[in-house]
Amino acid sequence: MTSGHITSISWLIGGKGSQIICALAVGGWVARYLGPDQFGVLSYCLAFVSLFGAIAGMGLDQLIIKHLASARFEPGKLMGSSFCIRLWASALLTAIALAISYFVQGDGPVVMLMIGMMCAGLLFQSADVIDLWYQSSLRSRQIVIPNQISVVISSIYEVLLVGCKAGVVFFAASVPAKAVIKAVVSFRFYSKDPSRPGAWRCDPDCLKTLLVEGWPLVITSLSIIIYARIDQVMIEAMAGPAEVGIYSAAARVMEQWCYVPIAVVQTLYPTLIRLREASERDYRRLIYLTFCGLTLICFAMSFLTVFFAGPGIRLLYGPEYSESAQVLAMLMWSSLFVSLGLVRSRWLMIEGEGKFLMTASILGAISNVGLNYWLIPIHGALGAAAATLISYGLASVVTGAVSRRVRPIFWLQIRAIGTLGIPAILHGREYSRLLGSVGRR
Repeated sequence: MTSGHITSISWLIGGKGSQIICALAVGGWVARYLGPDQFGVLSYCLAFVSLFGAIAGMGLDQLIIKHLASARFEPGKLMGSSFCIRLWASALLTAIALAISYFVQGDGPVVMLMIGMMCAGLLFQSADVIDLWYQSSLRSRQIVIPNQISVVISSIYEVLLVGCKAGVVFFAASVPAKAVIKAVVSFRFYSKDPSRPGAWRCDPDCLKTLLVEGWPLVITSLSIIIYARIDQVMIEAMAGPAEVGIYSAAARVMEQWCYVPIAVVQTLYPTLIRLREASERDYRRLIYLTFCGLTLICFAMSFLTVFFAGPGIRLLYGPEYSESAQVLAMLMWSSLFVSLGLVRSRWLMIEGEGKFLMTASILGAISNVGLNYWLIPIHGALGAAAATLISYGLASVVTGAVSRRVRPIFWLQIRAIGTLGIPAILHGREYSRLLGSVGRR
């Protein structure tokens, strides 16, 4: 890899490393303190709000990075228009979430209060457009530091809550607090950056382009978050909050690990956009070797989890969560399909195949809901983990076999899985050459 890619990925993974320590250590302590029932209630509220958070982002992140990297619009217009879309959508969705919680779900006042507090954080997440500017130019340091500060402060807050023996409602407040702190610090960094774009402007032409090109991505994001979060909502309805707590303890560990492939793909995306214009052959080769590298890492982590999930869960969460070990072992295998899907989704975006991405995501969401409905009553949290594994595999890999346009990428995924990702080791020098070739052309 080039020094720019290595620096960017190092900042992202290094920063996430400290966040993982906070999330697992403090999160484990919070889970022990609350117990499976109350921890399940907290996780249910977070999962419920996440469904609306996916729509609030309007699925535009990849599209905005693509336009920033290709310089199609003035950065100030692009970022200002994106910020307005997110802010308007967040305000509307907060009201819708509270209405659904009350009239459809029949949640009590305490749960509604927690949901309302978490929804408030969506408004401040509109500032995440700043992250997209830094991602497009491989400047991860400016992304990591605001995240770090917000995580550390919110973790200290949660530790104090445990020490004060506070109720579960106060823990819900850490979600909007984290969003507020991150937004403030991000704007502070951005305002001091001499290379920042000009003043943000909400441009009608840019708004129209983002909404026209982005509507499939809105549905895609909603579908993805459905098969990532709906399981916890369904478990709460079909098996109770304690089972949600068991599942969420495992899911949080898996989600922390998944940030590694996210960091890799996030850093490579601008390079893929530029390499697509330079050389079709090198572009495809880089995609294949990225599939291989992520496959190798995910296989290694999944095998390790099978053997160490039990001791790890007991160490982090205590014996009350021992059933989470099997759930974690099952969920960790889905990280393979998550990783392959991340790369494929970038390829689909670059190639203008947003509608296929939307269709695949919808199929994944439908299969996840159907499998959850069948498996949760029989196997509880473990059934939900199996549903997640199958639906991720279907949405991220199998759907590619049915499209003539996407089938070549499907076969690259199959080759990577079949070889266990070993070509990433054998062709490491070629991988570095491909990453550095964009700057030399």
